[in-house]
Amino acid sequence: MASYTNLPVYNDCLKLLVYYEQLLTGMPRDKRFGVGGEVRAALIEVMVFVYKANKSVSGRRQNLQSALDYMVRAQILMRLMNELKVISAKQFMLMAEQTVNISKQLGAWEKKSKE
Repeated sequence: MASYTNLPVYNDCLKLLVYYEQLLTGMPRDKRFGVGGEVRAALIEVMVFVYKANKSVSGRRQNLQSALDYMVRAQILMRLMNELKVISAKQFMLMAEQTVNISKQLGAWEKKSKE
């Protein structure tokens, strides 16, 4: 079993979280601690479930599904931030591409674990 820190999906999540944290510093205070904090929490939960999925064989599918659920939550909240003009369209598109990439990796891992 590989260390979770070496997994591409984990590293992609970390890159997205770091990028997002940099965006948070320029946000209005109410958005930073409101919807911004929820996005941060969702991305951290994705990373925790990736760790759990890597650690556990018996609960892997459930952990991967939970990671996917939190990724969808983060995507919805990011879309809301874009609609509220808290982040620019360019910033949203960059994060949307990253979330799609992460979701595909999680889905492929889940599919492989079914076999």
